Amino acid sequence: MNSITDLLLFNLLLEQVSLKFRETYSPQQSIMKDWKGQDIINFQDDLRSKTGSSVSEKWFYTYIKNEPKKLPRIDILNMLSVYAGCDHWSAFAKANEDYLMPDYSTALKNDTSSSIENVLKILLKVIITIAGMAITYIVLSNKEYDYNFCLKDFYRKEAIKNVPFTIYRINTNQKERIEVNEDGCFSGKSDSKNNTFIIESPYYKNDTLSLNLERLVSRDIYLKPDDYALMLDYYSNGDIRSLKNRRRQLNQLLHNDVIVMELLPYEIGVTIYDKQQFIDKLTTPTQSLKKLLIVDTEYAGEQIKKIKYRIKS
Repeated sequence: MNSITDLLLFNLLLEQVSLKFRETYSPQQSIMKDWKGQDIINFQDDLRSKTGSSVSEKWFYTYIKNEPKKLPRIDILNMLSVYAGCDHWSAFAKANEDYLMPDYSTALKNDTSSSIENVLKILLKVIITIAGMAITYIVLSNKEYDYNFCLKDFYRKEAIKNVPFTIYRINTNQKERIEVNEDGCFSGKSDSKNNTFIIESPYYKNDTLSLNLERLVSRDIYLKPDDYALMLDYYSNGDIRSLKNRRRQLNQLLHNDVIVMELLPYEIGVTIYDKQQFIDKLTTPTQSLKKLLIVDTEYAGEQIKKIKYRIKS
């Protein structure tokens, strides 16, 4: 093959490499030569994970962002071919030889109508191939992803019901507020597989999750309660019934022989509490409750048998 034929094949290879990359990532720009920053880093990482090697940023700018006059080294061509699904560069060239006329070099040398016709045929086949890849990408880009997530209490492992939540779904295209149903679940569709969910509540600690909806359709999301906010609400509103219910929940959650250890600052020691003392601490809206941070928990069946916590300074 001559240099022009090789470069045509190289461009075809880059198109297939780009499609392969978009199976895992969603670059900011669909055209490979427009990638920059994090997209290039992601491509380097994906290339390394799938082939055991990668390319430098300088190489990317030389051969992707610019119009190269010659092919890269054969080891790079082999690596990119493996990434695209072929054994090596020669296998890729052979698999795509139908897109190139066998007498292409002769056609370039002879200034005849037949040679011009051959060149046009080659270009037409290349255009058709690229158009087909573009259509495939558009179809994949328009795919919708369903999701269904349910919120559960981290300690009780039960659905969180009748608690106000503000949830936002964020992707590259939009920010959408999502409603939570009476069972503590929320669902919907997204036109992007990579989404970030921001979960906010006055009575549970806020959380931010980055999820790939192509691999994950349904799951439970466990949130840790903000005991200080809960108790303050119960006390300020005189909600004795809810307060008693919270104590009952804690009584069921904690093992009768639970060991509660408060880790004192500066590693000077620990303070031990029994079950009732700890329940009292969790149901009184003091400043120490506001700063209480659970460090470790151990379970015996469905109940907590050991707790370590500290008071944030």
